[in-house]
Amino acid sequence: AIACLISVLCFSLMLLNEPSNAVQLEKIDISSNIDFAAVKVMQELCIDEAFNAKDETDETKAFVSELDEFLKGYNASVYYYDLNKGFSYSYDADNSHYAASVVKLIPALYVYEKANSGELDLDQTVTYNANFNYTDSAYFDKALYGTKVSLKSLVKYSLIYSDNSAYMMLVDYLGSDTLNEYASSMGINNYMDTDNFGHIKANEAINLVKRLNSYL
Repeated sequence: AIACLISVLCFSLMLLNEPSNAVQLEKIDISSNIDFAAVKVMQELCIDEAFNAKDETDETKAFVSELDEFLKGYNASVYYYDLNKGFSYSYDADNSHYAASVVKLIPALYVYEKANSGELDLDQTVTYNANFNYTDSAYFDKALYGTKVSLKSLVKYSLIYSDNSAYMMLVDYLGSDTLNEYASSMGINNYMDTDNFGHIKANEAINLVKRLNSYL
């Protein structure tokens, strides 16, 4: 489990350190950004028996200490939980960080949960206008005011392209009070505390990931 964690973290840090290049939306190929061979190796590495007390050896404890020392070099919080094996690791998980695009999952998951229960229609449309003209909006930078976009598409654009306009349209349509209440139900307590992106702790963000896993 420790080896799996270290591999995932190193792989993630590699991706985070990749230079960002501006590309045209129509040329974006999500698959081109994924090293499927590396993913397969990591998945095979993570296939193991459920984590239990016998795995708490001096060697694994040394790995954890090494990982703690490594993370001291970053202004970061980590909460790792293996949904299949039950192993968990955390580092400075109670420290709050500006959430940024992490919280785009909140309205997206809310929309799909409500659609699944018949309370929302994914084909319901929202009209794009000047109030939603935000920077870093890969899709809506090219959209015309008056364009009608479905909730399903807004979720797609906000998650796949991290489109800020799409996210803000979802927030406006669903309501900040509704989304704050939804986030609080998962133990996320400072969503939208300063703006519509707010702050989050690693030990809160893991609840969002578990909720997504449960929904899927």
